[in-house]
Amino acid sequence: MFGQKNIYTGWVIWLQWVLLTMLGWLAATGLSMLMPANLDMLLSSTAFSIFQALVILALGAGIAAIQWLVLRRYFSGAVRWIVASSVGMLIGGMVAFPLKLRDLYVGPSGFQLDELAYGAVFGVLMGSAQWLVVRTWVHHAGWWVLSSTIGWTLGMAVGELFPLDWNRSYAGLVYGMTTEGIPAAVTGLTLVILLQNALDTTPIVNKDAG
Repeated sequence: MFGQKNIYTGWVIWLQWVLLTMLGWLAATGLSMLMPANLDMLLSSTAFSIFQALVILALGAGIAAIQWLVLRRYFSGAVRWIVASSVGMLIGGMVAFPLKLRDLYVGPSGFQLDELAYGAVFGVLMGSAQWLVVRTWVHHAGWWVLSSTIGWTLGMAVGELFPLDWNRSYAGLVYGMTTEGIPAAVTGLTLVILLQNALDTTPIVNKDAG
């Protein structure tokens, strides 16, 4: 059971995780927008694919490094977390992104099922890569994969349902904050719960955190 101090500490950890993860995604989105739009025309298909993979790995590593500002207080293994997250982002993106190109619309509003498929596949692959590290820290680490899947699927669903005027310059920012903020919120909640089930070799959240 959570004591009063642990409840407060849990909310602090959750908020830190959400804010830092969102900061990482916003920074990654901003940096990716700086790349020339016609880069695929300037490079060969092979060179562009390699460059794209390296960019995704770098952005994934950057986001994971920012998340480590929260995790480092409780666990060791920064390199493992960063590598797992960046590789998970690369594999997840490569496998899931083609699903977004299928344009599977349903209902009178034109809801895109392909966005849900993207979220589910990306969430599973990203969460599974991170699980390889999380399982060395806590018991019941499989919940991390489930939370990642739910978070990304829900995020993409809400992003599709959110009424946005894409002629507005802020539409992309709102969409990104929605689709990436919800997974951060869901995995943040899972992190707080899993910290209560740390392995004997890892610190417990209620010692000096907060």
